[in-house]
Amino acid sequence: MKNLITGVLLLALVASFWVQRAYRFPHTNLLPDAVMVVLAVLSVWLLVSGWRTRQDPEEHEEEALTWADLGRAVLLLAAWVVALPWLGFVLAGIVGGTVVSLSMRTGRPTVRQVLLDTAVNAAVVLLVYLAFTQVLYVRLPQLGGM
Repeated sequence: MKNLITGVLLLALVASFWVQRAYRFPHTNLLPDAVMVVLAVLSVWLLVSGWRTRQDPEEHEEEALTWADLGRAVLLLAAWVVALPWLGFVLAGIVGGTVVSLSMRTGRPTVRQVLLDTAVNAAVVLLVYLAFTQVLYVRLPQLGGM
């Protein structure tokens, strides 16, 4: 049921952003429109997934998050924001993403899992960094500040 509600709310959000679009310069709509299309597609996927699994909630029941889980997520995000000016986007992103990945594991992670999480986070952060700095020409924090 949560998937259905979330999907509807996200589609409403996309629709409200879509009708308010007003771009002053040519080609400035590429990134926002692409993000809205991806969000709309994922919202529809969430709706379909929620609709298909609403009959058998026992099979797809997820463990509820506790306040400790929410507090840990907020603290990790706050630590990443604080580290961003000093470590820069790349290093803070790799370290922050790896810590989040490791905190989501249920058991004690092996060395191989830590290395895999670090490698995946490094690849994602570097791709995002290159996309923003080389394609979109957006400056991101460097090591030691801007």
